[in-house]
Amino acid sequence: MKALVVGGGIAGPVAVMALQKIGVDSTIYEAYPRGAGDAGAFLTFAGNGMNALESIDAAGPVRQTGFATPRLVFRSGSGKWLGEVPNGGSVADGTVSHTIRRADLYRALQYQARQRGITVEYGKKLVDARLHPDGVTALFADGSQALGDFLVGCDGLRSATRRIIDPAAPAARYVPVLNTGGYATGVEVDGQVGSST
Repeated sequence: MKALVVGGGIAGPVAVMALQKIGVDSTIYEAYPRGAGDAGAFLTFAGNGMNALESIDAAGPVRQTGFATPRLVFRSGSGKWLGEVPNGGSVADGTVSHTIRRADLYRALQYQARQRGITVEYGKKLVDARLHPDGVTALFADGSQALGDFLVGCDGLRSATRRIIDPAAPAARYVPVLNTGGYATGVEVDGQVGSST
């Protein structure tokens, strides 16, 4: 079988590595011309997320490049300590949440996929898909197309795949910001290593 996986950020490489483990050949089609680069700030994997990566032998880069963040600390806008809770808890083997810069994660997962012989094609923005008796044909903005047995959408919040499969599906909508985050170098902060503040 052949899978056409749209999106090369996080879900795409993870999906193709999982599909490869069950014998399905896949190609990733990424809209960015050379990958997502520095898009996004960071991502925290809870213990069960780390276990999911471990099941496809892909947890190494998160452990090596990221850092353990077993605690979530709440502070007010003035910096006053408000409380602390476990950040996702831990799983049976002791694995805790890990945080990694998204850009580092994108690069690591795409690298792992390529090392396993999985093709990543860049500059492939999905514009349409057509079902036929032999499977599905994906059509891209550059005029190219790809034929596969099935299409997997891993292309994010404003998924073209979702819109193509179900044009009546609810669109993404704004909700009030719950939190913000970022990273910087050369800045002193009042916090403990291993805590997300």
